[in-house]
Amino acid sequence: MKMRNSRGYTLLETLIVLFVVSSFLFLPSLALDKFQQTQENQQFYGSFEKHVISAQELAITSVQECTIKLTENQRKICFDFGMGKETRWQLTLPKNVVLDSSKGTIGFTISGSTKEIGNVVFMDKLSNKHVKYQFELGSGKYRKTEYY
Repeated sequence: MKMRNSRGYTLLETLIVLFVVSSFLFLPSLALDKFQQTQENQQFYGSFEKHVISAQELAITSVQECTIKLTENQRKICFDFGMGKETRWQLTLPKNVVLDSSKGTIGFTISGSTKEIGNVVFMDKLSNKHVKYQFELGSGKYRKTEYY
């Protein structure tokens, strides 16, 4: 009996190579998804801070009061001017961020200072931490703290 020289790959060898190559392609995409969600959350916090500063500046320059309305059920934050008649900006919360504040509004006077002491607290479900913005009375400044 003569043995043939086999020059090709067997089906089992081809399947093993296919499995290894596909796992090299698939596993980094899982890590990339979590990284992308983390970046989306960080971008939201940065955008919220910039909108707060812009709202204070616009309240001063346009001599109008500004109100930040926090709506948990609609997952939106609205920046209203002129006693709530005009909504300038809206921020939508990312899917991994939940509004955890009991207060529904934060108001700025025409001098850019806050009307009362207020907190805006977000719960980041991705990292299980709270991000708290504490507004100081009269100065318009806020302090950002993160805790678990």
